[in-house]
Amino acid sequence: MLTSCKENQYLVFYFDDGKNVKYNLSTGETIGKLGKPVKDICTQLRGNDLLQVIKSFQDQNYSNFLTFLDKNFINKSHAKKRWSSYTTRVDRITNIGSFLSKIDNYKYLEQYFACGIEKLDPTIKYKITEIPKNLIKLCKTYSIKLTNGLIESYKQKPDLFSNLLNYEFTSISRNNIQDILFLNKYGKDKFDQLINNYNYKPTSLLQYIDK
Repeated sequence: MLTSCKENQYLVFYFDDGKNVKYNLSTGETIGKLGKPVKDICTQLRGNDLLQVIKSFQDQNYSNFLTFLDKNFINKSHAKKRWSSYTTRVDRITNIGSFLSKIDNYKYLEQYFACGIEKLDPTIKYKITEIPKNLIKLCKTYSIKLTNGLIESYKQKPDLFSNLLNYEFTSISRNNIQDILFLNKYGKDKFDQLINNYNYKPTSLLQYIDK
């Protein structure tokens, strides 16, 4: 059984026989099972497909990061073709080395997953330092997808987000609340319009909708 972890710039793959393989994300150099540089990491990881390699990482956050890259960036072209199933698509990919060689290009996204974010919009345009810490906490607590629209809406009404997400409704899910509070493509929030035009209190309005 393969077990993997990230140590600084290296990905380290441990095998049941006590041997390990190191892959340098910065240079692409691979140190094989015998402790010497080798040309092809695929031969060192023979018997494991890409899905198994991704799942082998002990750090779930890093495993989520690799899954995100595979689905949205590195192998995105495969997803648009005939393989609609993510699992089937990954099982068909044999060149693990090509995947690993591109991870370093997306290291700016790793920080989102390192802090515990599970769902992320691939088109995110904000730096992690520009995102309110309380919003990150809400996304982690309620498994909310972090998107540009969510960040923009939250910055306009942070207290409203927190209060409504913490309130227990009968039929309105937290995803519904997230959609209701989103800015639409015209930059206007219909929920806000109801509040501003008719003086509804946000929680009371949602309670009414809930009933």
